[in-house]
Amino acid sequence: MLETAFDSFSYWNPIWALSLSPILAITFLFWVEKWLLSSPNNLPWMGERSGFFPRISACLRDKNESVSGLNAGYSTFGSKGKFFVKPDMAFQPQIMVSREHIRWFSDQSQDVLSTREHRFEKLALEFVLPGHNDTFFLDAIHHKMTRNLVKLQGVLAEEVSRNMDAALGADTENWVEANVWVTVEKAIVSALMRILAGQSVCRNDTFWKDAKGFVNAFGLSSILIGRILPKFLRPILGWPLSGLTLIRQRKLMNKWYTPLVEERFTNMLKKSQDPDFDYTPPQDLITWTLDSLLRTGNVERSSPNNISRRLAIMVSRSLVEKPISIPWGRSGSSTKRGSHVDISNFQVSVAGTSVQIATTNIIYDMLSSPSDMKVREHLYNEIVNALDTSSGKGWADQDLLPRLVFLNSAIRESLRCNPPTVVSAERKVVPKEGITLPSGQQLPKGARLGVPVVGIHSDENIYPNAAKYEPFRFCNHKPGEEVDEKDAAIPVTSTGVVNITDIFLSFGAGKSACPGRWLASHVMKLTVAYLLYNYELKPYSQRPVNNVIFGNIIPNKEATMIVRRRKA
Repeated sequence: MLETAFDSFSYWNPIWALSLSPILAITFLFWVEKWLLSSPNNLPWMGERSGFFPRISACLRDKNESVSGLNAGYSTFGSKGKFFVKPDMAFQPQIMVSREHIRWFSDQSQDVLSTREHRFEKLALEFVLPGHNDTFFLDAIHHKMTRNLVKLQGVLAEEVSRNMDAALGADTENWVEANVWVTVEKAIVSALMRILAGQSVCRNDTFWKDAKGFVNAFGLSSILIGRILPKFLRPILGWPLSGLTLIRQRKLMNKWYTPLVEERFTNMLKKSQDPDFDYTPPQDLITWTLDSLLRTGNVERSSPNNISRRLAIMVSRSLVEKPISIPWGRSGSSTKRGSHVDISNFQVSVAGTSVQIATTNIIYDMLSSPSDMKVREHLYNEIVNALDTSSGKGWADQDLLPRLVFLNSAIRESLRCNPPTVVSAERKVVPKEGITLPSGQQLPKGARLGVPVVGIHSDENIYPNAAKYEPFRFCNHKPGEEVDEKDAAIPVTSTGVVNITDIFLSFGAGKSACPGRWLASHVMKLTVAYLLYNYELKPYSQRPVNNVIFGNIIPNKEATMIVRRRKA
């Protein structure tokens, strides 16, 4: 019998296996098309064309048509009140919510449509950030950080001015060329870290090296596991692929966060037990969180180990929340201004924060606006008139930023033109029985939904001349505009940067909107105002193009600006 088996094996011809390969490949494609991409069958797919494997083809085209395709899908379906399916280059299609159903979408409880479940799956947080808890710092963010922002303006201004002056110099005679992305990173990320974890780490170069090492590892692991690796392989390969991320997170925690939190916790605990103890903690997220937990008497949750572990997660997430990208070769797609990606190294780029992305886009938009609009001149004059240079005021003046109405509108308009992602407010169906859409279609458990933000922001019926950057779009009066005598006494106002509506979704929608948007807005205004007030800037002949990678809209990181320090 054994001899017969070996005789049979001797007749094995590798050509047989090769001849079966096309059959197996076609079978696999049919499985993907008819099973993986089949649900829901009762909703239209944007970009679906006739031919073989139309949905697979639509997903592959999403790599280069992410923005243009979504705009077309919104125009065909979303603007007419219809739900539709957006293909995805990672074969994870999403149901797009029409504008008229955003309120219904936002009103669904987290037990029905979960933001957390979607985020965990998309970013593979179960593997790359185990123990992550979205709610741990929310109380401190809502009740402490947001309310104290105005009081901390002097601290933020100190970090912005210190780092921007170091990046651009003080030469009032010669023009200097500076990388915009890097300059913004130095000014903004340090200011954000000052509020999150204090001065001792935000000015330490070694800390930034360790933090960036973690961010790189996080980005690589997150996209490999959450966006590329098939679900059935995640339990097997998820932990090995996240190993470097966990090692670098542990390094950050043991080297930086744990000692910092231990010292703060010990002194604050002494102060709570002995009011005469001479200690005044710095005002940052660590202090606010410890204070909140100590007031509740929950010492276990206030333990340095617990706080430092969660701090490492939260701060690291703040560095990578929106702009994670994994560029290799040529990939991506264009925004309405056109773009491409050409990065040869298999490496995850450290993108900083969505605040860095937004601020970079604001500078690009201002420098590329037509000269007859006089955008920079109007904004500079507004800042000069609003800035009180008397002793004790200056950039620390708590009334400064509310007076910058035109700047407020310019920032909001840039966020409209360049939202951080093509899809916003993403959520996942949780109930076993699924969910019924207002239009009657049934979605199964696990279906992913989102709002087509680039489509809504480009809707000509909502924003006339939507493809054009109009910095004063959100003001009731534009600079130099002639107004009727009865309107002359009405002060100039503009819609707030952080105001979210059904037609402005750069910060998300509903109760799941970004809780840190007040901090983001504050730092963006301060950074752009400081730049315009202290430096002359040469305009662009053409705006640097944005890159779209895995649904994230990322500005060109190589573009430079020509600046010169203004004379006092």
